[in-house]
Amino acid sequence: MYDDRRVQRRDGIRARQARIVTRLLVSAPLLLGLGACSTMNVHSELIQPGPISQNGTYAWGQGTLPGDDYPALQGDFVEQTIHDAVDAALGGHGFNLVPATDAEVLVDFHMVASEQYETITSYHEETRTEQKREYTYTQGALVIDILRASDDALLWRGTAFGVVERQEPAWIRNRIREAVTKMFADFPGRDVF
Repeated sequence: MYDDRRVQRRDGIRARQARIVTRLLVSAPLLLGLGACSTMNVHSELIQPGPISQNGTYAWGQGTLPGDDYPALQGDFVEQTIHDAVDAALGGHGFNLVPATDAEVLVDFHMVASEQYETITSYHEETRTEQKREYTYTQGALVIDILRASDDALLWRGTAFGVVERQEPAWIRNRIREAVTKMFADFPGRDVF
């Protein structure tokens, strides 16, 4: 019975997190003014400080990748790149990967993508004409959540938004690594939790 309630609570938390990520992705171009440029906007925040990590142990929770409309962001290499980058970042802060039953915190990730459309209008004084250019691009977001394993409370969140300019695996790997490195640059470490 306890396990059933925990699974239901965790599923409810996952659904809320997925809705938040989707809202963030939809509003990101407006809020961040990214347009069709190669800028990556990264943010991280400590949600709920408190003592949780005596030993600095973590395990991987759930991961979400974009749907079939974005094949370049699918596949084992994307998930493995996220895992490798986060493992390195957390290891640098004194955390150790352990089985989920022994972990003090869980790491979840969510990656989403959507097509964005932008129209840029320019006015030419000399010819007194207006020119419109339309751009279509893929906006991607990666969210890393760290949750307390005992009650699934969200402790820390890192987010990265940017334009998916290329489809090549090497480029995608580099962007994921860059995003995770920037997210964890100011990570508070295990003592702050």
